Amino acid sequence: MTNKNPLRFGVIADCQYDAMCDESNLAGNRYCVTTLRKLQDAVDEFNRHELDFVINVGDLIDQRFENFPEPLKVLSNLRAPVYHLVGNHDFCGAGHEYGLRPREDVFQALGLNSPYYSWRQDGWKFIVLDTNEVGTIEWMPGTPEYEEGAKVLLEMKNAGANNARPWNGGLSEAQFAWLEKELQSDEPIIVFGHHPISPDYGGNCLNYERLRDVLQKAPQVQAYLCGHEHAGMFDVFIDLPCLAFKGMVETKEETCFAIVKLEADKIDIQGFGREESRVLDRRIF
Repeated sequence: MTNKNPLRFGVIADCQYDAMCDESNLAGNRYCVTTLRKLQDAVDEFNRHELDFVINVGDLIDQRFENFPEPLKVLSNLRAPVYHLVGNHDFCGAGHEYGLRPREDVFQALGLNSPYYSWRQDGWKFIVLDTNEVGTIEWMPGTPEYEEGAKVLLEMKNAGANNARPWNGGLSEAQFAWLEKELQSDEPIIVFGHHPISPDYGGNCLNYERLRDVLQKAPQVQAYLCGHEHAGMFDVFIDLPCLAFKGMVETKEETCFAIVKLEADKIDIQGFGREESRVLDRRIF
């Protein structure tokens, strides 16, 4: 990369805000109300830096569609542009009793013309995936897409797949074809998704092995960055770094977010709160 000033961007993962959440009844340590304050803390810190953009890697809300306006209002105070991708909770799929909404409503709330897209900036290419497209998360019950997704999940479950769970999804054939074309680039690439693609993890993208192979075989791809795993996760598939950022919702007080700096020979990740700082090696292409 020839830029004098390395490109920098902020990352938030799994805010999962819910104004009506009764935290005393939650399993584990998920604090969906106080996460709005932690999101504001992240915005305040991001605004102290000269960032090129901020990306939300999914699950901005927990379950109720009506919760979108508050975190989006907080993010509107960012000095840098903000990009979104869709997570499983954004479709309210964790609780049908709260009422599902058509996927187009979610895309519109987040300002997305398409749930997967790309852009170029300062010598880099950024690709955003929709890892919910295959499965039952993104679709209304009774639709052909929902029925097909249920069939895929059942077949995977019967085959003993560890990630055959209703809160996981995958890429469609059309999205894979689009991705293959997007990877034909002379620029270094960062790929964002919601679900991890780590070895044999229960929260993985449904077709994670195929996605991991596609990305690893494109040496332009410098890293796959995602959310979904609230405890965070990092591994390297052959030579491709795969990092799941920690979930903001998981603790009551301590926040977590990151600033990523893209340098000529490395990717420098500065973690805040629970998020770890780390340095990733650049791939040669």
